[in-house]
Amino acid sequence: MRVAAELARWDIVAEDSAGSTLSRSSAGRLARLSAELAVDLHAEQGDAIPPRIIALLAHPLVGLGLPRGDVVRGAAALEIGVLRGPAPAGSFQGLKDALAAQRAAPHRHQPRAKQRLSDLDWALAASILDRLEWAFSPLLNFAKVSDAGDSRFDLVLAVRLHGMVLKLLQSGIGNKDEAAVDKSQDCLDDLFDEFRNLVGHTDDRHSIALPGNFDDYLAFLTTLAADRTVPCAGPAPHPRLSILDPLGSRLMHYDRVVLAGLDEGVWPGKTTTDAFLNRPMRERVGLNPPERQLGQAAHDFVQGMSCRDAVITRAAKREGSPTVPSRFLQ
Repeated sequence: MRVAAELARWDIVAEDSAGSTLSRSSAGRLARLSAELAVDLHAEQGDAIPPRIIALLAHPLVGLGLPRGDVVRGAAALEIGVLRGPAPAGSFQGLKDALAAQRAAPHRHQPRAKQRLSDLDWALAASILDRLEWAFSPLLNFAKVSDAGDSRFDLVLAVRLHGMVLKLLQSGIGNKDEAAVDKSQDCLDDLFDEFRNLVGHTDDRHSIALPGNFDDYLAFLTTLAADRTVPCAGPAPHPRLSILDPLGSRLMHYDRVVLAGLDEGVWPGKTTTDAFLNRPMRERVGLNPPERQLGQAAHDFVQGMSCRDAVITRAAKREGSPTVPSRFLQ
């Protein structure tokens, strides 16, 4: 992860065999930002809603049926005209009332940035609020019905409705090119499809697959996204550069190999024994001894060193503490 982040500083995308979690990807961040805003809107947290809206509209995959340039311009007008200052009421109606009040206020004592807002800017800001309310209506209406006591809140059905919210947020022509090269969008769609099929196969239409509270939905979604791995969330990787683990690099041939992490406890890893399954018990049931992993690590190291051009690196410190060189280097 750190190596891929350093390479990204030079606009070099390396395909990492370990991948990255869905929560760290572009589509995963959009799902998390929209869930955070929905939870705050449901709880009417007025102070938390303005930064949530700004962060959501700043995401490059948010289109709301408008060109991306109009979304950026309308978001800037909304921030300057409404969200800078006292927090409005914690609802879309409160934001609309604050927008109308700020637009009708005299310009004499207004900040210069607000005075420069044109009628088109105010219209785009109002349109964005209307489209956000329209996009979040499926999930928020379901939460209100559950709070009214008509039915219990179903976390599985909430995931399905959240998928509808994301489709509405991404509607427009401004996100197609970027979404086409982002594998995280496919991973997120697969997650929502699984829950959509789960809801569709329930025998009782009134049954609750996973009861809970709407306040728990953000943690529920975060856990689901953390368990999903995206192979390469971003543009096309470099054709001649790969980040592999020792297992994935076996039987592979490269012009240059960089063997990193040659610190004791990292490569090779620490040999641990199970308190509930000691060595005699492991031998009796036919399990391999813990030292077998050490032999496999040594085999991978020798195989990597067999490359004609091999570079060895290690960290002098980890988390501020000095490290011990790997036994393979001693």
